[in-house]
Amino acid sequence: MAGARKARWLLIMSRTYARIASNWLVLGLLAGGALAAAEIWMRARHRRSEQRAGPEGLRPESAGLEPADLAGHLRIVALGDSITHGVDLPAEQTYPALLAERLRPRLAGRRVTVVNAGICGQTAVQGLGRLERDVLRFRPALTLISFGLNDASPTRSEQDVAREAELLPAGPAAWLGRLHLYRTLRARGRRLVKSLCAASVGWGLCPTSAGATQMVGQSRHPTSTQMVGQSRHPTSTQMVGQSRHPTATQMVGQSRHPTSTQMVGQSPHPTSTQMVGQSRHPTAMQMVGQSPHPTATRTPPAAFQAALTEMVRRIRRETGGQVVLLTTHLAGGYNAIIRQVAGETGAGLADVERAFAGRDLAGLLEWDGVHLTAEGQRLLAEAVFSNLAKVFEPSQGC
Repeated sequence: MAGARKARWLLIMSRTYARIASNWLVLGLLAGGALAAAEIWMRARHRRSEQRAGPEGLRPESAGLEPADLAGHLRIVALGDSITHGVDLPAEQTYPALLAERLRPRLAGRRVTVVNAGICGQTAVQGLGRLERDVLRFRPALTLISFGLNDASPTRSEQDVAREAELLPAGPAAWLGRLHLYRTLRARGRRLVKSLCAASVGWGLCPTSAGATQMVGQSRHPTSTQMVGQSRHPTSTQMVGQSRHPTATQMVGQSRHPTSTQMVGQSPHPTSTQMVGQSRHPTAMQMVGQSPHPTATRTPPAAFQAALTEMVRRIRRETGGQVVLLTTHLAGGYNAIIRQVAGETGAGLADVERAFAGRDLAGLLEWDGVHLTAEGQRLLAEAVFSNLAKVFEPSQGC
């Protein structure tokens, strides 16, 4: 009898656990289906938002283009920064237009369009952020990617840090960062925290982003230590630097007749080196000294490599088209990384640096020593055209 009771009890418990497991399985499937549906809906919503968003920074002739306008065309997209954009040059003198001009005789009977998707001052991470709007929706047969000058600039900002965290998540959250639903919830959560902090900062419950040390001196009843420097009758120590007759040491930098060292950057006739940073369209080395992170490049090498790799991966996966990476025309910088990514991903490489090497740059670069003149854009177009035969078959469909 005892054995029969035990067997019956085991049968009842096994059925109970099986029922519980099946219920959890159903709930899991329902929850997974709901999350998958939410992810699909969120991706579609973000895609519509990107397409509706104004294409700030694009050239007028590119900003108004729609995929339907290029039906039957061999579509090529040139994604990049101010070099691709063509600073202060008419559209027909930019390298995308010149490249299309060179391709048309070779592809007789084909309508060729090279879309200029260059925006001044942008980095590879920013290019990744607008990939859907400016590249993928056109489904190009070939995409040319040209970044690196702004990325190598030592002008890293908080916006650059936040953008990389959004588009290139690292660590355990890397795979979550690809989910639009997760990114949306994270962004809304951060906004909620910021609004709560803004509402409670007056009560001292939420210190500012610089840390609790910024709260020193904000107390309604400061301590004696915090009162230092607030006295109506400061001591002699506190008066240092406030004297009506400052010492020679205090006068450094205040001289009516500054030394030659102090005059750096104040010359009415600055040299080309001193002109760096005065361009209307700053890139790369032009922003030196203006960054809150003066020793950090706008895009760290690892992030630059990751952004290029992700762009190549997505373009191939979603369009099936070819990708060609362009080195910058200035030697050094991130060109070694560009070559490395091209080798690792199997993307094409147009080595623009070698095309410009050994040439007299006087007529190829603008006064800032960075942007290209009309002749420089023509040389760039020729360098890209000469490399297309290695990676692009004219007979490929559009």
